[in-house]
Amino acid sequence: MTPSPFFAALGGALAATVLATGGCGASLVRADADEQAALFADTVLLASLQEEAGSASPSTRLAEVVAWLEQPDRDFLGFNSDSSWVVGEIGGARVALTSYYLWDDRSFAASRTWGRACVEYVVAEAVTVEEVACPADTPETPGPGAVGWDFR
Repeated sequence: MTPSPFFAALGGALAATVLATGGCGASLVRADADEQAALFADTVLLASLQEEAGSASPSTRLAEVVAWLEQPDRDFLGFNSDSSWVVGEIGGARVALTSYYLWDDRSFAASRTWGRACVEYVVAEAVTVEEVACPADTPETPGPGAVGWDFR
């Protein structure tokens, strides 16, 4: 028995809706994960860098910040085990960084997705942060060389 054209069209429309909704859901989850990665860089990491810079002399401030980014306290990594980052180019008073955050999504289906955000920290009297566009070759997920990667 062949289905009527009405039911065949209805089935096709239903399949298209499910596919479209699934794609949209994945996109929303990725946006939430990216937002969490940016929030981590803008708040948690920034506060730690400001503390590190505050205790350093002006001549060593940038070096102290970079040293902390490359090897933070183990307690910090343990408390922030869903985060990771890669230190990028260092030039002048700027430190490029890619922040990653492992986001637990429970809105559609329980899943974990890496979020990514790119920032530059400006190390002067105080440390400030500027969000920047990620270069095209920036990985979507952290790899084994990322800070905090081996702590998981």
